[in-house]
Amino acid sequence: MLSAFIGGFFLILGIVVRVIIGSPTAHIHIPSPTQPSISIIGPRPNQHVSRLVNVTGTVRNLHGHVVQLFVESVQPDGTSSGSLYPFGKPCPVNRHHIWTCTGVIVGSTRAYRVQFFIWVAVVTGAQKAADINKGRSPGYLTIVGPDGLPPHVGGSAAVDKLLVARCPKDQACYSG
Repeated sequence: MLSAFIGGFFLILGIVVRVIIGSPTAHIHIPSPTQPSISIIGPRPNQHVSRLVNVTGTVRNLHGHVVQLFVESVQPDGTSSGSLYPFGKPCPVNRHHIWTCTGVIVGSTRAYRVQFFIWVAVVTGAQKAADINKGRSPGYLTIVGPDGLPPHVGGSAAVDKLLVARCPKDQACYSG
């Protein structure tokens, strides 16, 4: 009787230890979430665009985050200005993972033949609210991230950038 009691005790102890420290039969694997990824598909790189343009792309693994678009002027030497203007609202995403921002303003009314970067990023609701508040005064955000990218979640796949140029005056250009 005593040996049955001791054997039962060790059997229960073994099960408890396997559950606590894990074992192939007692371990439940929870996969890590897949990082968001985003890309711009229209307009095309280096395309001449009008002042108002529709920008579209694809996104995966949003996980409740939103798609935010920014426009940045490019220096005459082709380098980044570091000043981003946030588009006023998140870009809606359809069930096929396609996002579209309509009526994006690219530059001032006189910014003919000027180059701009169009940035898109997957952001949290808190990042979105902070971006819009900062963007209202003085009107631009400064890229301050250690990675040189606008605010975003996840890795660098959660951000994409496209170089476009405004049309010459009185020329019809892509508007999406």
